[in-house]
Amino acid sequence: MRRTITALLLVVAGLGSASGEAVRVEVFKLGGQRLTGVGDATVYEVDRLRAITERLSVGLPADAERAGEIARARFDSMSDAEQAELQHAARVVGQAAHYRIDKVPAIVFDGRAVIYGVTDVARARTIYRRWQEGRR
Repeated sequence: MRRTITALLLVVAGLGSASGEAVRVEVFKLGGQRLTGVGDATVYEVDRLRAITERLSVGLPADAERAGEIARARFDSMSDAEQAELQHAARVVGQAAHYRIDKVPAIVFDGRAVIYGVTDVARARTIYRRWQEGRR
């Protein structure tokens, strides 16, 4: 299993951080996926935008014009916190697209390398560090 996971890892070649430098770690996951060893990594839920839009779409009528009016009213009545959550969720989707994330979980290191399929962030850091050492 371990060999399979390692073999399935896609690490995008790029210039990594030099030894000893801080590494920025971003984790892209679904809301229901559980992570371990997160540490100081930034965690993003890529399905959050869909969940928000589904919530806003509940009970909309089939008539497109009327549905549009109701949807606009719902957006207009969103609190500042709800609007911020919506904007953040949209930025997460944009960032995932920027990195060309096509599977989750995906752990991105310094915006240059990605490891797919690992839910233990500490383990992914070790894999990344070993990969970096092997490139020197």
